[in-house]
Order: sequence, then structure tokens, then C-alpha cells
Amino acid sequence: SLLFSSALISSPNVISFKNKNHKRFSFKNDFKPNYFLKTFGESIQEEGSGIHKTGGFFPHAITLGDFNNDGKTDFAIPSSASQTLTVLFGDSDDGIGSKKFYPVGMGPTWVTKTDLNQDFLEGYGILAKYNLSYDNYSPDHHRLPNLAKLGNAQPEVTIIVNHLGGRIDPDASDNEFNAWKQNISAIANCPQAVMKVGGAQQRVGSWEPPFHMHKRSKPIGSEELCAKLFPYYEYAIQAFGPDRCMFESNFPVDKEGVSYRTLWNAFKIIAERMHLSDGDKDAIFRRTAANAYRLELS
Repeated sequence: SLLFSSALISSPNVISFKNKNHKRFSFKNDFKPNYFLKTFGESIQEEGSGIHKTGGFFPHAITLGDFNNDGKTDFAIPSSASQTLTVLFGDSDDGIGSKKFYPVGMGPTWVTKTDLNQDFLEGYGILAKYNLSYDNYSPDHHRLPNLAKLGNAQPEVTIIVNHLGGRIDPDASDNEFNAWKQNISAIANCPQAVMKVGGAQQRVGSWEPPFHMHKRSKPIGSEELCAKLFPYYEYAIQAFGPDRCMFESNFPVDKEGVSYRTLWNAFKIIAERMHLSDGDKDAIFRRTAANAYRLELS
């Protein structure tokens, strides 16, 4: 099997790798638009053919791996300014055969293959050793079943799922909404997982929620916000239970779509519409957060 390697790009430089067939690859970051992955011969000075634009702006790291399970070396490069992940797929000649660009949003800085290999699990287990929790967010809620696998493998580590588990679109189709619910249920089945119910007002890459400030002449109010997003909040809170949920503001990010006062008023309306008890409200407004982050309440 292919060994996975990663490197962080922190300054203009050339980083060199060798794949399982001992072919050398080098990534050059000169902080100019369109960065290049160059293939080299056995000597770093011997430049071979094949120069590939990554297509991203301000790349932060490069990771080698077999990302499409074909036994060939691929490269994954997250770029913060363009908010993209570029994957360069290897070919049969140990070169680069094709590439794909994925919009990921929110300034990506690192990437790893989520195969939950033993090295990763051992590193993840250090969180339990030091009584630390694991915050997780991806706009793609389809990753939540993999997160559940991680939770089942390491049940002693508290997982804090951010922003309702992914990008929240109040205009999503029934199929999209049902897929989100299925993935929420998968991670909710991990008893050590808790959910930050919030962050639904943020933009993700170039996508903006329908109530974003760019799309309205008048800011949205708390009643309307609740009406648009209530199905998501209701399902997540029911799936996890109030004792494993915490309302979150996600400010200043969410202020592009909603004011701080409007958001917290919407949370109060959600609590009332769900007929949460005083104990449930105490959990979702403060106690769950204190427990998850090991905070002492005065």
C-alpha cells in the first residue's frame, strides 16, 4: 500500500517527495498566481518533463496519497485564497494524468486522506490522553458517517460537530434535506458526539444563503430566520437531544447574513417552538458547552 506524506508550505521553496517507486516529485511555491508541481529525475537538479498548474492561489500544503484507490501517487493541494482543493491524479507512467478542482470554502490549510489508518488513530488517541475534545467541520455533510466511524473507533474522545454538520441551505430539495438528516443521524449515534447548532447563516465559498446581506434590501428578522431554518435546528436537536447540543453564534462570520441580536432571538424562538423545558434550555444555552469544553461554571 502507498505511504502517505504531507508537508506544510510556509515560504517560497521547493519541497521534494518520493513515491513508492522512488520517483521524485517536487512542489514549487513562488507565491505567484498559478503554482506548479514539477516532476524531477533522481537528481533534484535534473528537471524532467511535465509541469502542472495547481490552479489554486496561496497553497498551504501538499499531501501525497492514493486518493482514488488505483495504486498510483496522487497529490492534494489546498489553497486558501481561492478556497479550493486541487487533486492531481497519477497515471501509469508515474506522472500526472488528470486533475480536478473542488470548492471547499473557508480558507483550507491542510488535507489528509480519511482512511482512519493506524497512524492517524494513534495520533487522534492523544486527545484522550490529555483530556481534549475534537472539533470537526466540513461544508460537506456526507463526511459525517466517516466521522461516526472515527467516533466508534475512539469513543473516549468527545467530538464537537460544528455548524449543524455542513452547509445549510433553506432552499435545498427534499432529497438533499433527507440526505443531511441521514448523515446527522449517523454521527448522533455516537454518544460522545455533541452538536453546535448554529453557523447556518454563513457563506460557504462562493455560495451564499438566500438571506445574505447581498440578496436583501432589508435584514432578516428573527421570526423569518426561524421559519426558514427551523427544520434543520429541530431535527438536529431531536437527534442529539438538548443535553448534547449547544447554540452557537459563529460570529463574526455570520454577521454577513444576520445580526447578533436577531440570531439569539431566533434561538429563543426555536427553544419555545420545540417546547424545551427549563433544564433543556439550560443545557442548550450553556451547560453542554461547559461540559464539552471542560469549563467551570460559576
